[in-house]
Amino acid sequence: MTGTVLLVVAYTKFLYGAWMVLVLIPLITALLYGIHRHYQTVHDALVITGPEQQEVPVLPAPVVIVPIARLDRAALQALAFARSVSPTVKAVHISTSNTSAEEFRRRWEQLDTDIKLDIVVSPYRSLLAPLLKYIDAMGKPDDRPITVVLSEFVPRHWWEWLLHSQTAFRLKAALLFRPNTIVIDVPYHFEDTSNLTRRR
Repeated sequence: MTGTVLLVVAYTKFLYGAWMVLVLIPLITALLYGIHRHYQTVHDALVITGPEQQEVPVLPAPVVIVPIARLDRAALQALAFARSVSPTVKAVHISTSNTSAEEFRRRWEQLDTDIKLDIVVSPYRSLLAPLLKYIDAMGKPDDRPITVVLSEFVPRHWWEWLLHSQTAFRLKAALLFRPNTIVIDVPYHFEDTSNLTRRR
């Protein structure tokens, strides 16, 4: 009887708004069921079910990659942090020409460091694609995790952040879903040297 009444009301009131109820209620029900199933799947994947799973795994030292756009204080700080994470550290620079690549290599050789530098020439001024390709190639020889250390300049005011390149942000977004990859931000906070001079 209830089903018959529902069909009659749906038929007679369909054009007056009953279609919204007939369409939205199943959609909302399916959406809520999908959300519940997602949370249940995540719970089953993360939960510790036995004593054998309570051991903290021992991971090998990762391969650390430090993208370097230019040699400055922020880059040196990122390199120093990378050396504290793993003995296997590689710096990579994306250059737009062979001339700029050689110039960057000469500057690199003046540094007091034994970190190996790899230079990738990208004549089309594309930075993200060749860098991701380099990271993929570094991860193929073994199963060690790849750790990407990014130097990120932090300005004094939030609106100044809009004036600077967002390459680090785009790279983090691109690596978010890459398996066996860890991304570490090394922030370099801006210091106003003129204010420091006035204080002295």
